[in-house]
Amino acid sequence: MKLRFKEKADNLELERDKAKKKSNSLSNFRGLTMVAIAIILCTIFFDRYTFLRGIILIVLVLTFVYFVYKHSIAIKELKWIERLIEVNKKYVDRISGQWKSFSDKGEEYCNEEHFYGMDLDIVGRNSLFQLINTTNTFKGREKLANVLLGSHDSIGEIVKRQQAVKDLGEKLDFVQHLEASGIKSSGITKKPDELIDFSSRKNFAEKIGFISIVRYIPVILIALLLVNLFIRVQLVSYIAVGLFVVQIIFNIYGAMKFSKDLDEVGTYSDDLTTYKNIIKVIEKENFDAPYLKELSKKIAIDENGGKKSIEALERVSRKIAIRNNSLIYFPLNLILLLDYRFIYNLEKWRKNYGVGMDKILEYIGEIEMLASLSVLIHTEECSKFPIFKEEKGIVEGKSLGHPLINKEKRVSNDINISNKIFIITGSNMAGKTTILRTIGINMVLAYAGAPICGESMNCSMMDIFTSMRIGDNLGEGISTFYAELLKIKEIIAFSKKEKPMIFLMDEIFRGTNSLDRIVGAETVVKTLDKPWIVGGIATHDFELCHLDENSRIENYHFSESYENDNIVFDYKIKKGKATTTNAQFLMKMVGLEI
Repeated sequence: MKLRFKEKADNLELERDKAKKKSNSLSNFRGLTMVAIAIILCTIFFDRYTFLRGIILIVLVLTFVYFVYKHSIAIKELKWIERLIEVNKKYVDRISGQWKSFSDKGEEYCNEEHFYGMDLDIVGRNSLFQLINTTNTFKGREKLANVLLGSHDSIGEIVKRQQAVKDLGEKLDFVQHLEASGIKSSGITKKPDELIDFSSRKNFAEKIGFISIVRYIPVILIALLLVNLFIRVQLVSYIAVGLFVVQIIFNIYGAMKFSKDLDEVGTYSDDLTTYKNIIKVIEKENFDAPYLKELSKKIAIDENGGKKSIEALERVSRKIAIRNNSLIYFPLNLILLLDYRFIYNLEKWRKNYGVGMDKILEYIGEIEMLASLSVLIHTEECSKFPIFKEEKGIVEGKSLGHPLINKEKRVSNDINISNKIFIITGSNMAGKTTILRTIGINMVLAYAGAPICGESMNCSMMDIFTSMRIGDNLGEGISTFYAELLKIKEIIAFSKKEKPMIFLMDEIFRGTNSLDRIVGAETVVKTLDKPWIVGGIATHDFELCHLDENSRIENYHFSESYENDNIVFDYKIKKGKATTTNAQFLMKMVGLEI
């Protein structure tokens, strides 16, 4: 798998070298042409002008413009290849386990009160979001976080996403190109509310008919000046001077009235170009999945203009960007009343496309989210999708592994907790907590529409609840034990709704004495022993194992062995309760005399 991306990287490196040589050659030709122009100008200035020298100068200037144009294209091609190299390297890092250095961790979506998000490492540092995220736009990131944190979709919606993700699993080039088209543009990661509000604003100009007339004043003025060049009429001169004075007044009024809106559009220019490039990548691809075809069609031809909405506003914003160059803008605006032309074009765009901007960004974000869900297919060869069952309480998987553990170190297990509650015992570091997180994170992947990390999985629709990482809150005076009580209270409160659910708890009530812990744990298990609930509890308390007298409660365990005074774990789950402990051995390993 890694070799595939290594070969891709080698090919891209060769393309980059060729692009660099091409860019350098064009730059050199451009420089030589500039020198030749300077020489011709010197001969004309210091000697004399001849027709031949004039022709040569024109040819050199046109040649210079040609090389400038070709060099700009070569630079774009080089930057594109460099972006693809960067994207491809991230795939290599995912395979080699270096993905934990990725800067986008989705930390803004972290919520300690979420039912499972923090316990299962869905968002935040070293999370599933950090591993698979390839989105660049705000909407894409938001949609990925939402679908991983529980969007409560129907089976039909999830299956629709599964088909799309399968399709993208066979389109590595498209997925990488989609990501590359959006990187290096920080603006599109920001919330686009301002752009959406701007695009759906009632109007930019109350009297658009008046503005339409005003923008023709420069045309009339230039026409009068041209007439005055050939026909010397004093009245024409007076009219031209009068019109110019009126134009100056309109110029001042326009600056006061329209500058805020025009400056705002200018800030969106680069973002709109990026969105346009993303759309180009999408429209070039031929999708097989019905949902991707639907999204692609909506982007291309939406009832409010589709991609034309982005393209049209991008063209306007590019023209408005001339306002950033004062030396060019001020004289041209004085002569041509550019602000009125810009505001007229904006109003025309708003009437044709403005209300559809938010939908286009949603469609783009949806495709980005689906592309992220396909990452495990490309990096882990995880191509198996879960099968959803209509029956309640089904959770079973073959060779399920944890996707955040590197493939070389990952140990997979067969799991079946359908209509059951597991009590998992075992020594420290044997794998109890990891198996709970493996079940949980694969269910998250399943409900998102992504492939699971395993050979197969069958599951019902149910809400996921966890109690694993419990911390105190000194600011609110909440101890670790009380914080855990509050979390378990939420789980029990939800269980009373008699909706299908799964709970995964690690070392329940660890913050209190062993007697109270065992009594409390037994009470929780008995309370949650309901037909619509499945779950698992990892514990060191063997006293809980007698609960298997109930037909729905089963004991499982992890064990260890010893070789040459070293402890060895196989991380394989086994039926029955644990019979060994290793705490004293570990204490001796760190120097404590027992």
